[in-house]
Amino acid sequence: MQQTSQRTRRFLSLIAAIEIPVCIHHDTAGNLTVASQRDCPHTKLEYVGNFVMGAKRPSLSASKPSARKSFKASGATQGHANTIEEFAEEFCRIETVKDCVKLESDPCGIAPAFFSYLRLVKQAVAAGQQYIKEEEVEETLEDVEQYICRKMYTEVFPNEATAQDLQLNDITRKLGWMSAEDLDIPPLHRNEVMWAYAVKALQDIDDFSSPGEKLTCLVDCITTIVNVLELCGPANSAISADDSLPIIIYVVIKAQPERMHSNLNYISRFRDPEKMMSKSGFCFSQIQSAIEFIERVREHRMNLNPEEFERRMGAAK
Repeated sequence: MQQTSQRTRRFLSLIAAIEIPVCIHHDTAGNLTVASQRDCPHTKLEYVGNFVMGAKRPSLSASKPSARKSFKASGATQGHANTIEEFAEEFCRIETVKDCVKLESDPCGIAPAFFSYLRLVKQAVAAGQQYIKEEEVEETLEDVEQYICRKMYTEVFPNEATAQDLQLNDITRKLGWMSAEDLDIPPLHRNEVMWAYAVKALQDIDDFSSPGEKLTCLVDCITTIVNVLELCGPANSAISADDSLPIIIYVVIKAQPERMHSNLNYISRFRDPEKMMSKSGFCFSQIQSAIEFIERVREHRMNLNPEEFERRMGAAK
């Protein structure tokens, strides 16, 4: 409890005090970049403007908050942010950022731009607090990611299910007849009672607004499945993807997720890649593989002849 309180105080003081002046900029190719204001094109234009207009032009680098505020109000600092809160506000105003979760790919580089900002935050936290431990820096960065994403959530996460979301949900509903036997899951590996917890974890993903929390739902789902396999299987036997994937497919079908593509895209755009390694990355890729199988289920037909498969799919409408 005390550690949690200390972490909260550290984060709140950071939000209130730290300044990280950045420029959010689209280049000529339409790519989005986030960089220190020292290196941004606006600052170079400011230098030229100050040279030409002298003292008549307000400075982007004004150190006083009141000066920055009045200059920002003039519209001249559009794309600039000096605090974490300002970054969250500016970043989610950009149309390509607003639309990035709807797309399967990231053509404008929203994710790299966002992670560039997190790296600048990490540098500022480490430099500004001399005696902070490395794990405390990582905890603070986790809190910053969560804070920014929660503030942006209503702007960047689609208000309605996308076409890909609806398509997956429709297929899982039509596959509701599918059993563990249809997926060739050995009787030894079956445990419907425990699988219900994995289904619930997957369904809970829509209750959260930060990518880390959503990713935790995926991890909880896969962890439950793997734990059941370890308990049910022979002692000291290794669990392979061939063992777990059919069960994950079964769980996704039973969960009938409503916004799964949007959730996966959101995690991909705004979750630090370094935290997508190891177990988290494995769980994420397993869910992706299960979804790919489900969306191509007509190619597999589950050992049924085409007529019987289509009859079952049609009967589930």
